[in-house]
Amino acid sequence: MFFSDRSHFLLSTELTPLYGIARIKEVLASKFEDFLVITVKPKTMKTILVPTDYSNAAKNAADYAVNFAKEIRARVLLFHAYNLPVVPSVDAMILAPTAAEWHKANEDLLKIEVARLRRKTGIDISYKAVMGLAVDEIKEEEKNVDFIVMGITGAGKLSEKILGSITTAALKKVNKPVLVIPENVHYKNPERIVLASDLDPLKNAKILDRLNALVEQFKSVIYIVNVKEKTDEVTVANAVAEVQLETKLKDVEHFYYYPENDNPVEGINEFVKTKKADMVAVIPHHYTFPERLFHSSFSKKMAFHTHVPLLVLPTNEK
Repeated sequence: MFFSDRSHFLLSTELTPLYGIARIKEVLASKFEDFLVITVKPKTMKTILVPTDYSNAAKNAADYAVNFAKEIRARVLLFHAYNLPVVPSVDAMILAPTAAEWHKANEDLLKIEVARLRRKTGIDISYKAVMGLAVDEIKEEEKNVDFIVMGITGAGKLSEKILGSITTAALKKVNKPVLVIPENVHYKNPERIVLASDLDPLKNAKILDRLNALVEQFKSVIYIVNVKEKTDEVTVANAVAEVQLETKLKDVEHFYYYPENDNPVEGINEFVKTKKADMVAVIPHHYTFPERLFHSSFSKKMAFHTHVPLLVLPTNEK
């Protein structure tokens, strides 16, 4: 609450704890009826960045994003980075569109997609087209957003969908949470979230704040899964990590599971199916983790994330 300067002095440290806000307002109003000004500071609305290349996977991710935004009362920024077309010859250069014309053409495509999305939810959706490399421009734009939602494109093996794609390249560089949406996944509230953890100590205590916010919003249950090989032993570092998790998740309904499997990806896969999880969250301690997670040697066993979104929580978010 914010009060006018003339009434502020009445809000002493003695008065505030003894009386509720309603009573304080009554006291102030009785003394300064003619000029009392009381305003409420609005909460800052969250912004979700949704990069698109207009593919089916990107459109599906945008559909997911607007439904997600509606639930958490956020706005959506639909974003497209483009390059000027390569002109094969001097003669063709005469007919090539100018930079301004190319920019307008890309904005027009965004407007069409925004209109489609607005018909679905009616939420606040803006758009932005910029010239440049997609990952670099996403990195630049992330300064103004809270979440990033991206789709998985391509066909065939899982590794072909992920490795080398813009999505994976972005995971290496961005400092905001990224929701990776598989092409055939439709929106569902994340009521059951699997946190795939290697139980390494967290370098940044704020990492789990985003996850806690999601859990609070959707009243979710968290399943902390640490898949162990049969020969693995609990280390001091594991114990430290578990204490950190317990401290951060003390107000959240959560459970620990330690399934044994020589292949951790297969273990996560089986657990997600058993619990019918709605989302998997990972904390990559190194940027190579997503690549390791999606490496071709695990591709057939990582089928779990072809039907649930993957939330990547960055370790270096400020």
